[in-house]
Amino acid sequence: MIAAPLVQLDQVAVLPRQQQRLIREPDPLVIEATLRIGPYRPAEATRRYLHLAFRDAYDVLDLTYARGGFWRDPLPPGIVLTTNNVDPDAPTDLHVDFTATGLPDASFDLVVLDPPHLASLGPRSLMRRRFGTVRGAGGLERLIRAGIREAWRLARIGVLVKLADHSQSYKFLMLTSWAEDELGVRLYWRAQTYRPPFGGTRQSLAPRSNGADWLIWRRDGHALIDFDRRYERQKALRLARQNRAQKLARRCAICNAPIGDRRSDSATCSSSCRQRAYRRRLTLTRESEAS
Repeated sequence: MIAAPLVQLDQVAVLPRQQQRLIREPDPLVIEATLRIGPYRPAEATRRYLHLAFRDAYDVLDLTYARGGFWRDPLPPGIVLTTNNVDPDAPTDLHVDFTATGLPDASFDLVVLDPPHLASLGPRSLMRRRFGTVRGAGGLERLIRAGIREAWRLARIGVLVKLADHSQSYKFLMLTSWAEDELGVRLYWRAQTYRPPFGGTRQSLAPRSNGADWLIWRRDGHALIDFDRRYERQKALRLARQNRAQKLARRCAICNAPIGDRRSDSATCSSSCRQRAYRRRLTLTRESEAS
């Protein structure tokens, strides 16, 4: 149910793959290998997925911040987080509808989205108070499609989306399929998180939902990027530039002209200045011997 054509890539300030953005340093809190299906809480999952898929993203917009469950201090190195909650009393940076923010295209490197997962919750529902709801499965689908479209429009590099497929009212709701169909862009990758079993032992009509799906899209394609290799290469290039700058800053001991790219142990800018320096040292040596 696509209400309008998708924003084309050439309509947004998309960063091409060949453009080597400065890669953020490794996250010191991500130690062990990340599992594609793992027992991670939202904050740990967000940290791990940013480390693996978005080391070139610096400014992040959390469109559905709620209570901030996706983040724990300290934030990943180099990340600047902007938070949003439509509630005007919420302690967030923005207070806009996550399906229609009114912000300019490509406003942030990365956009994180965790829309409501459940529809038709009652007024006393704890899940409704915490995460919100809409009326009926059709309303939920429209909400998720609108949210993913808006997140994609705002992202320069990519989006990270958390959803949960589940059964409701005798129907299986494929929230992840709604998001994939809406964008029509190949996934960078998908991961799942799960939690220990909860509730009683009573059998239900369908398997209990016990986790979440995390969908990652990048605007520059679906091919995986070796961020560690890029970071090391860029670090070597930065060191080389620093050494070159230090060389260019050196001055000739004779005429005070820039030495340039001569040998690192050179103290003069040319052969003539080197000879003059040699004669000066020779004269000083003879004078010291005579005295």
